[in-house]
Amino acid sequence: MANRVFGIELARTGRLGTVHTAYAQTAPWDDAVMRRDWLPAEPEPPKDEVDWDAWLGPCPWRPYNSAYVSGQWRGHYDFHTGCIGEWGAHTVVQVQTGISASHTSAVEYEYGDNPYGDGLVAHFASGVKMILVRSHECWPGYSGQRFDGTEGWIANSGDSHDQSRASSPSLLAGIQKVIADYVARTQCLMNHARNFLDCVRSRRPPVANAEVMYHSMCTVHAANICMWLKHNRKFDPVKAEFVNDPEANRLCSRAMREPWCL
Repeated sequence: MANRVFGIELARTGRLGTVHTAYAQTAPWDDAVMRRDWLPAEPEPPKDEVDWDAWLGPCPWRPYNSAYVSGQWRGHYDFHTGCIGEWGAHTVVQVQTGISASHTSAVEYEYGDNPYGDGLVAHFASGVKMILVRSHECWPGYSGQRFDGTEGWIANSGDSHDQSRASSPSLLAGIQKVIADYVARTQCLMNHARNFLDCVRSRRPPVANAEVMYHSMCTVHAANICMWLKHNRKFDPVKAEFVNDPEANRLCSRAMREPWCL
């Protein structure tokens, strides 16, 4: 979306001065700590209607319940990444792009002492800190992010009807040129589906490519583990593991149910 790109480009190109703090919104439902119980068993539907074994994939087996298939898989540890991952998958990657951290992850996590991870602080090696927030008055829409620099701040959200908000009207000037410069530099249009299809043909990596998403999701998962263990953690993004922390490292992977193993 153009408003997201505009905020990222202002942060990335220095119009906000030196960016020192960013905010990424988490989903305002569910908790960071998820449930591990099962919903009551129901008779499985015909396989050509729902292939329950394929639906579960590598997740641990559990009895069928139609609520899982209709969206109530959310909040279950076996299926979900909680409120942090639900929207962090969108907002954390935006923040990391804006602070030029697309190819790394945060190195230190300060535990947010509440069920939602609200206020959890992720520190990057550059000195920039990202704060996870459940809500924020700066963006009226949903799935928002904000960048704070020495020369001002800008905030926007995933709502296509939302306009960016900033500390000064002057920061909102020239959006069309900023977007045009971005498109010329990246050769990416303001349409993820079109960008993906173009890249299938050209073999260029899309803007939301696997490496970028891997590093942002490392930040998401590390923040989750910090919440689950209720203590500050240090993370090595090169090794993709916590520093001298076997308790946290045990949570970095899960067993995969056969035959759905890689």
